[in-house]
Amino acid sequence: MHKNKLKKIKSNPRAGLTLIETLTYIALLSFLLVAALPLLIHLNVSHAKQEMVAFSQSEAVFIDQKIRRLLRVSTVLSPEPGYFSSELILENTDESEFRLMVQNLVLYLENEGSDGQETVLWTSPTTKISNLIFYRSNATNSDNEIGANMLSFDFSVNGQTFGTTSVLLKN
Repeated sequence: MHKNKLKKIKSNPRAGLTLIETLTYIALLSFLLVAALPLLIHLNVSHAKQEMVAFSQSEAVFIDQKIRRLLRVSTVLSPEPGYFSSELILENTDESEFRLMVQNLVLYLENEGSDGQETVLWTSPTTKISNLIFYRSNATNSDNEIGANMLSFDFSVNGQTFGTTSVLLKN
């Protein structure tokens, strides 16, 4: 009796999918995948753009913090109050000079100390810095007395513009 049941199951012509049903399901699945593909491509491109914006913003914050750290311990030699400059020249407490500048879209810090000149790459080579402008101003109060000495710097990181102003602790 057991053998009889096996024969019945094997010989059932209705078991499984027919060729037409299988081709129909494959066609429907391929239409769904083709319809979803542009959405997936758009999501991928959008994610890449967001990553680039986030990277540019983090590089801008990094540059801003490093410049502010230098300003806290240094005296600004250039630009003079009331002038714009494409480079920032600072004098450290040990009388060594620092020059912050952009060359070939990369930010460099040049150190002219007692043991020679050293140039340090300040940003990653993939980060493109442009339009780095420093402006130094002396704010005056209502009695025309010299107030806070400020330094503004604007720059672009990978095409995004950033700017900030810092109060100088040293003249």
